[in-house]
Amino acid sequence: MAPSVSGICNAPAKFTVQGCTGRCLASVTVCPATADAASSEVQFTATADYTAPPYIVPLQTADWGACLNNAPTNNISITSNGMGKCQSGATGNFTVYAFVPTNCNVIGPCGTGCTVRGTAMLACSEPVAALSQAIPSAPASQ
Repeated sequence: MAPSVSGICNAPAKFTVQGCTGRCLASVTVCPATADAASSEVQFTATADYTAPPYIVPLQTADWGACLNNAPTNNISITSNGMGKCQSGATGNFTVYAFVPTNCNVIGPCGTGCTVRGTAMLACSEPVAALSQAIPSAPASQ
């Protein structure tokens, strides 16, 4: 993992955007890149990567969502602040995304289309139920 820059994870290199004059949003980075939320919530953050200083800043406003195999899903919930949680019975590796709409009229499923977006992976698996009885010990040899 790349080192943090002022509390911002995965700081990328400087970007250029074709046709951009001035300061333009080049990409979005979502952290952590992978997380397991089988029995808890995970806080994701999004970082905006610009073509001019300041290059890297926390993304204050983003649209968040989740997909499974490139299709929207309700098996995990993502709040407007990036808090991810597996729903009861959810299993698998889900894509969490954050995006900023650009000057386009079409935004496709899972944040695709005319957007600048970042993605991460959230693993969900049902927690193993605790054993309700102790395992009996082996009988003593006589």
